Amino acid sequence: MNIQLPSEGFFEVFPWNKNFETGIAIIDDQHKELVRLLNLLAAHMGEKSSELRLSKVLDDLAAYAGHHFQTEEKIWQQGFKDDPWFISHEHSHRGFERQLIEMQEKVDGQSFEDTLEVILSFLINWLAFHILDHDMRMAKALDFMKEGAPVDAAKAQAAEAMGGTMQKLIEAILAMYGKLSTRTLDLMKERTERRRVEKELERSQKREQKISDALMGSIPGVLYLYDTDLRLVRWNKNLNAITGYSDDELAGKSAFDFLPPEQHAFLNIAVDRALHDGYQEFEGSLLLKNGTALPYKLTGVATSIRGERFYAGVGIDISQEKKTEEHLIASRNMLEDAQRIAHLGHWTMYHDTGRIFWSDEMFRILGLEEEQDTFTPSYDGFMALVHADDRDKVNSAFQGAIDARQPYNTMHRVALTDGTVKYVEGRGATEYDKHGKPVKSMGTLHDITPFVQAERIAAKHAEEAKQALIGTVSAVAKALEARDPYTAGHQARVATIAVRIAERLKLSPHRIEGISLGARIHDLGKIGVPAELLSKPTR
Repeated sequence: MNIQLPSEGFFEVFPWNKNFETGIAIIDDQHKELVRLLNLLAAHMGEKSSELRLSKVLDDLAAYAGHHFQTEEKIWQQGFKDDPWFISHEHSHRGFERQLIEMQEKVDGQSFEDTLEVILSFLINWLAFHILDHDMRMAKALDFMKEGAPVDAAKAQAAEAMGGTMQKLIEAILAMYGKLSTRTLDLMKERTERRRVEKELERSQKREQKISDALMGSIPGVLYLYDTDLRLVRWNKNLNAITGYSDDELAGKSAFDFLPPEQHAFLNIAVDRALHDGYQEFEGSLLLKNGTALPYKLTGVATSIRGERFYAGVGIDISQEKKTEEHLIASRNMLEDAQRIAHLGHWTMYHDTGRIFWSDEMFRILGLEEEQDTFTPSYDGFMALVHADDRDKVNSAFQGAIDARQPYNTMHRVALTDGTVKYVEGRGATEYDKHGKPVKSMGTLHDITPFVQAERIAAKHAEEAKQALIGTVSAVAKALEARDPYTAGHQARVATIAVRIAERLKLSPHRIEGISLGARIHDLGKIGVPAELLSKPTR
């Protein structure tokens, strides 16, 4: 019966001490084992172990009690065979066994746990009384008999020794053990419940950490959280990937280490304004580990977490905007506007109340910055700004992500009140309670209009270049025919045949078009041949 206790640091409902020793080694050892099993049962009850485990411990205790009774009866029989004391003691053992079996049957309307508490109280009181009174009385009588006293005299001497002050002490000990066991069991249950709550809190914190990491990972830029000394305490993986620093190198790094010295003053101003106004942003150069710098739009907001002040923000790489602006600045000022409005907004939605929080950037992206003090953000209000052709897609993406318990990412259009249509990218994630019910959704909205517009312009330029090439090829082909009228139409026929062959080979339309253009100028070398040779009759 080498059953281990459920956890370290358990409390004993029945602490053993020398007052329980009869002086008979084998009986004392077995009493100690019974007490150990009793404490084990109480410990498992306090830890709220399974019914199977508790039943196993209780069965072991009952089995060992039977083994102990056999051992004890053999010892008492040596001195008290057929004596009323022995018969009464033996009846006490049988009564214990019957009562324990009866108590193991659940009482109607009583839970298994309640039944065990009744059994535990019975075991503690019975065992303490049986050891201190019955066993101690018979052990003392045996000692007197070993000194030569006859049975009746030994019994009388034992009764006298167990009476008076000793009897009062036994009664006091029994009363103390009854109260101690109840209080100890309550304390064990309280500790178990506290541990359960602590584990649930730890799981909740890990779950929130995962959601936080998912949200941070969904932001298309670098995210940072600084303490009041502007030392880095949290960041997303984009910061590692972009700067080239490891987690160990980033931990505790100063915000000033990411900017060139000439921009340190801008950072100080931005932090001061964020502390007073709540939000600030500026364009700076993000210094990488290899010494190079990237143009970045850096935002910042003062926040408080568990009573501590922090400075949090997002950095957006604006390298592409800068390059696009350099190429198209002469024809339009689109990139200047994109530079000004290409911000990242964030929002939070509380599902129990429907209340929604928008950052300042959300109002700017949606053209509501002038109405920020009067406009109350809502899900319906946002959907009203989503382009009519995209509303079903956006609503399905959001609701589907909540049902699937997954982050979502969708690109769509928004139609502002002034008629402006913008392209945005929305990302988000949802936090759930322990029952799987959505509690809070958080996300971002990124204005990607400049990128969409730039792609369209690039496609237009590519089409213009293609048409210019086709025109050039046609002009060259006509020049060749003018120099050699004898082969007029040859290039066109070769091009037709080449195209048909390419089509039979199932080449892509792009390659077929290139083959057609090449076939039309395959005799380009004739331009350098003297005209008299091209038209020589005997060629």
